[in-house]
Amino acid sequence: MFKPLRNWLLQQDYLTLIAFILIFAMSACMNFSSDTWWLLRTGQDIFQQKSIITTDLYSWTNLNAYWPNHEWLTQVLMYLIYAIGGLGLVVIAFALIVTLTWLIIYRLSPSSSKVTLLLITLGIIDNISAWSIRPQIISFLLFISLIMLIRQPKLHWWIVPYMLIWANLHAGFVIGIVLLGLVGIAAIIKREAIVHWLMIGIAAVSATMINPHGYKLWLFTLNSLDSSTYSFIEEWRNQSLSNLTSYPFFVLVGVVGLVWYKKRYKPSTSYDWFLMLATLLFGFMAFRSVRQSIFFDGLAVLFLAQMLAPKQQLTNKATKAEPMQLILVGISSVIALILALFVWNQREPLLSEPIIAALEQCPGNMYNSYNIGGELIWFAPQKPVFIDNRFDPYPKDFMQANVTMEQTGEYQALFSKYSISCAIVENNSPLDTTLTSDGWQRQSNNQSYSVFYQP
Repeated sequence: MFKPLRNWLLQQDYLTLIAFILIFAMSACMNFSSDTWWLLRTGQDIFQQKSIITTDLYSWTNLNAYWPNHEWLTQVLMYLIYAIGGLGLVVIAFALIVTLTWLIIYRLSPSSSKVTLLLITLGIIDNISAWSIRPQIISFLLFISLIMLIRQPKLHWWIVPYMLIWANLHAGFVIGIVLLGLVGIAAIIKREAIVHWLMIGIAAVSATMINPHGYKLWLFTLNSLDSSTYSFIEEWRNQSLSNLTSYPFFVLVGVVGLVWYKKRYKPSTSYDWFLMLATLLFGFMAFRSVRQSIFFDGLAVLFLAQMLAPKQQLTNKATKAEPMQLILVGISSVIALILALFVWNQREPLLSEPIIAALEQCPGNMYNSYNIGGELIWFAPQKPVFIDNRFDPYPKDFMQANVTMEQTGEYQALFSKYSISCAIVENNSPLDTTLTSDGWQRQSNNQSYSVFYQP
């Protein structure tokens, strides 16, 4: 089923090549997230110290507390990529990950090339909101690649070391185990290979225990799957019709339901059952938590492609590329490169040098808003943060108190408790307004943030 990449490229029409060039270009425009920066800093420290960091070294409010750092391998890899080629190479690496993920989805599809590209477009419209430089993108690739391994009987036992690696890259490995559980259910329904998948499942779960935290990583990860635990974080909230960014998700769900109804689709093979069960489960998970929609998007495209597949398997015949087709591919590549470079040049750092200098000169304890903590960990390494969006090391009540303060601007109790003498907050936020009205001195500011000193 999977041929060498060179042979595959020779068989594709120019529309397919252009589509994936554009996917790469779009993904090369993905934003840095606040996660990007603390991931790089932690990777740098792990590399330099030659030991895995499992305590909080970056905040002064939670210093040396236990940190279930489940992304240590991703952090090291990101830092090494950065050390070799800077931020540009980091962006290219993640753009390639996104492109490769959708390429695998394309290859897994039994539908025609044009139908598959249409479905991929539908999936990407929802998926693109999750594109940023963070480990979840890696888990998306691993998630789809696991489905590829499931489709290949000769590769089934490679799933065990695969899950070991995933467990050290990102806590998203749990959803890989969920997929294996669904494969087992499908095997029971079809009464085939039950013992085979049971053995692989047990071995895979055991392999995930080989990480710096052992079985405790499972406890942390399962707790985080409960979206109510971090409901005050936007990406952990439910999908909602009152939120425009949720509309692509609901459209995709509607298309799946409509095609299912029109086709009167009934699964026949164990893979059909697996794909149907996975789409239903992850659709529910994505509804409960926006964070999970990235995985549902890929499954929905595969499930739609399965339902729309012709009864007879399609075969692709290699054709000689026409000169005009090659010209169109070349033009598309140039346009894609220009687009990516334009977006890259438009990026402005959230933290300017005057902002960093004002923070470093702060005479006492510093407060920072939740969203800026990651940048501070990288760009102002000498200044420990109050909070950041790792969220793993921080007590839930501490995070909730901070969210309430940021939403209301009522800072007095929290600032008094922690003896805050300077603060960096978002411009025009409730906290910005309150600090200004109470006479705090605006020491420095840029287009996004302001630094205040206590009067």
